[in-house]
Formats: sequence, structure tokens, C-alpha cells
Amino acid sequence: MNYATATLLTAITALVFTGCGGDNRIEPKNTDSSNSSERTGIFSDGDQESKTPSYSVEGIHEVEVLEVLETDKYSYLRVKENEEPYWIATIKSNFVEGEKYEYQGGLLKTNFKSIEHNRTFDKVYLVSQIRPPSGETSLEAEEVDTTPKTVSSTFTKPDLADLVDLGDIVENPAKYSNKTVRVYGEVVKVNPNIMDRNWLHIKDGTADNFDFVITSQSSVPVGHAMVFEGTIITDKDFGAGYSYELIMENAKPIQ
Repeated sequence: MNYATATLLTAITALVFTGCGGDNRIEPKNTDSSNSSERTGIFSDGDQESKTPSYSVEGIHEVEVLEVLETDKYSYLRVKENEEPYWIATIKSNFVEGEKYEYQGGLLKTNFKSIEHNRTFDKVYLVSQIRPPSGETSLEAEEVDTTPKTVSSTFTKPDLADLVDLGDIVENPAKYSNKTVRVYGEVVKVNPNIMDRNWLHIKDGTADNFDFVITSQSSVPVGHAMVFEGTIITDKDFGAGYSYELIMENAKPIQ
């Protein structure tokens, strides 16, 4: 090896080691620009509503429970449906690890913080109507549920100028008939996937003695409070025993 070649190799070696050390190291960047302190919980009772985006998830899912985390009012379940485990959250019940359950629909939340467990879930599905896999729930079983439904003690209506009270709609149905309005309510009951739509019963504390029903293509779990935009219809008969003096149709959840 001649002197020129040796000098060149020495220079290249020094350059490589210099580039791999000191202040020139390449560090991973934190790509999460969200403020984790704003991630506050699930549903709208006890824990406050999360500010993360929501995405409606449809279909019937049969899952096996791998892990159960309880809070005062809710159950977080780590479940396995195919190969990749994931988390769902629902109203608290006696879930058993190793048992199988099924649920329909739900809302996907990302970067979601549980206050009681002091942890953030990369993603969690908020679901209702979860039950052992015993076939479809009969419509008769859904309809005979006459338990009084009211908003939770922590329900708070946001101060938004374009929101209409359910009580105002109930008292003045002709005023709102065939008009598109926005309301804010808590889902207190769900009849999913009937006549190709979901039937959501909502309350806002202004007309809780009236069973206010909205139809939607989105699945929103019981206990979830949000803004809905839809068209008010009076004297609607869908057939099959579904007849309403007042109903909101084609409602869309607004985040």
C-alpha cells in the first residue's frame, strides 16, 4: 500500500467515526403532536369525554377476552378477534377472562387516556350491546325494555349557539318538521341494525319523559354524549310496528 492510499483510508475512517458520534447523532422524533393531558376518559359519565377523533365501526364482532380492567362504571377488555389483540370499553359488567362475547358497532378512539388506570391506550373501541355469542338478540327482547332512561348526573350540555333543546322540539314539533337541526344528547339505549339503520334513544335533560329516537348509520354506544345533526320528521310510519309521532332521521354524529 503506497503512502497516498494509506492517507486516503485514514481520512475516510476518521470521517465515518466522526459522523457516528458527537452532536451529529440522528435521534427519533416524537410524531405525536397531541396534548396527552387532554385525553381524559371514556363515554361522558365519571370520566370526561375524550377530545380524540371518533370513527364509526360497523359489523358484528365475536371476540375472546384476554384481560379485564375495571373502573367504577366501565370495563376495559383486551380482546382477540383474529390475530391481533385490541382493547374495547363498555359499561361495567361481570366479564370473564377466557370467555367469548360478541358486540356490534362502536366508536374507535385513538391516544385515549384512562384516568383511573393512569394509562393511555393507542386505540380503544367504545361499544355497547356486548353479550355472550348466542345468536341475534330478538327485536321483542329489545322493545320490552321499559326501564326509565335519564341522563347521567355528570351530563353537561355544551354552550353552542346552533344547538336545539330536545324539549323545544317536543313542545313545537311543527316548527321543526322537515328541518335539519343539531341537538346534543346522551345515548341511553340502542337498537342496532334494524331496517338497515341504528335506532338511538337520546336524552338531554329537557324532555326526559319523552322517548326521543334518532336513526343513524353510525353506531354510538350507550353512555356516549355528543352532537347529532339530522332531519326532524313527524308522523312517521316505518311499518313492522315502528311508528313515531316525532323522530330525527339520518342523524350524523358531529365531533
